[in-house]
Amino acid sequence: MLSTKGIKRLIAQAGLVAGALIAIGIVVLATRVVILSSTTADPASALHQVAELPAEADEMVDWAPDGWATERVMEPATRIAIEAAYVRAWAALGVYQSTGATGPVTATFSGPARTDALAVPRDEPVATWSVAHLLRLEFYSLDGATVALTDTDARLVRTAGTADTETVVDSAESYAVVMVLEDGYWRVRELRRDAVTQTVTTAYAGGVTEIADARTAAPVAAPVVNAVDYLPAGWPATPDTTIAEDFRQAKDLGVDTLRVRIPFDSLTAPANADQVAGLLTAAGPAGLQIILVLFEGEMDLSPASWAAADHSLTSLVGAVGNDPALVMWDVADQPDLRTGAATPTEIRAFLAHEVRLLRTLDPTVPVTISWSVPAAAADPAMVELVDVVSFHSTGTPADLTAAVQQMSAAAGTRPIMLVATTTATDGGWSAFPHSERRQAVEVAQVLQSAAENDVTRTSVNQLQDSAGDQRGLLRADGSAKPAAALLRPGAPLVGVSGSGAADYASSNFWRVAVAVLFFAVLFLVRHHVWTAGRALRLPGRSHR
Repeated sequence: MLSTKGIKRLIAQAGLVAGALIAIGIVVLATRVVILSSTTADPASALHQVAELPAEADEMVDWAPDGWATERVMEPATRIAIEAAYVRAWAALGVYQSTGATGPVTATFSGPARTDALAVPRDEPVATWSVAHLLRLEFYSLDGATVALTDTDARLVRTAGTADTETVVDSAESYAVVMVLEDGYWRVRELRRDAVTQTVTTAYAGGVTEIADARTAAPVAAPVVNAVDYLPAGWPATPDTTIAEDFRQAKDLGVDTLRVRIPFDSLTAPANADQVAGLLTAAGPAGLQIILVLFEGEMDLSPASWAAADHSLTSLVGAVGNDPALVMWDVADQPDLRTGAATPTEIRAFLAHEVRLLRTLDPTVPVTISWSVPAAAADPAMVELVDVVSFHSTGTPADLTAAVQQMSAAAGTRPIMLVATTTATDGGWSAFPHSERRQAVEVAQVLQSAAENDVTRTSVNQLQDSAGDQRGLLRADGSAKPAAALLRPGAPLVGVSGSGAADYASSNFWRVAVAVLFFAVLFLVRHHVWTAGRALRLPGRSHR
């Protein structure tokens, strides 16, 4: 907000506006709002509604060195007000496209830009989100009421169509902008697109993805890994002694890598990125490598989340990108299951976007995406994105050969990684017991399938049980379960004993079933005894 003194100065200098406008004559020749699509969303058919204020609005604008160094210098508070108004203006376009609401456009645009924005036809489902902007000041009037800017790197996402006809256009563009101060508010008066410097178009239909201009680089070599999932208890406020002990136990099991799924919401605090860096720093001396799994727990992969995702990823790579213990990035674990807010097309566009950003920030560390089904992992466009083709199996691992063969046929020269989460050891309510011996059988099946199909990159289960999930190879007290012995290289995988009577006795299902059967038999016995006794007591009955 401008100070009272600043407002008085603006009023006093109002007479200079006309002269100031001459200096930006070239810019104001562009009197049209130019956007990539000429159509916008019908409210009845649009998949999303764009928010009037993006969640990461305060992180979406950077400034290039000013191109204007004459007379008046822009005040820091004014610069903040301008970037906020500019972000709101782009959001207003998206709101109008996705809902038809004209209020945000009226509030953030003026003059010809407002007229042209409201004149855009609305006969197809289209919506626009802005992800990032790089502004350069070209002119600032003496009265402080007019600015000319160049948005030299506007990152925009547009969706068009629905279901199998949907496409997502992820582009980098440049714009010439004029903003004016009206009634105490900065508004966009002119907006002209000068160039489109990059466009990536994603479509998905019938299980096949098409991504134009996503990647041309050769795959990065990935190390062989024998991994387990790990996240320190009490993260991120975990004592260093706890982490050191966890690392010692992991090394004792025979694993060489920890696959760390960092909760996405914890990375919104920059200090937590430093905690991740601490994990990597401790892993090296312990003889362990780290795979970092990104965007864990972020269920909305629609364009509304891209700005926040970009910001968090940039912060994280800045904190850990050069650590030698980091051996792989897993961009998302089972992203194809996160369809509550995003469509399948938007999920794949998100992955293409983040992989592209990741390769810009950290081009030497290999990248993978762990899909929930082998068909998604084997999708040719998805294979082209990654260095390692990965499938996260959470079903019965009795026969993973077909899944591995499907991925191998599509992967070409790229290696395969098999991530497997086997049955919990909590007793469970299934007729098949959730026991430690059943876990051992399933882990043996996973590792045997990997060995038989030359899969040399595996991650099986998590290191230790947590309060809410007993899928670890170690119990909560740190003692090893039978499956833990199978991770050591050369461990025998054939002949692992299956479930016995004791395992069934630990099952909640069978406990309840036996209890119900017991009381049913007890009831029938008592009923039979009562019926027989009553018959003997009936008058007129002969007793022999």
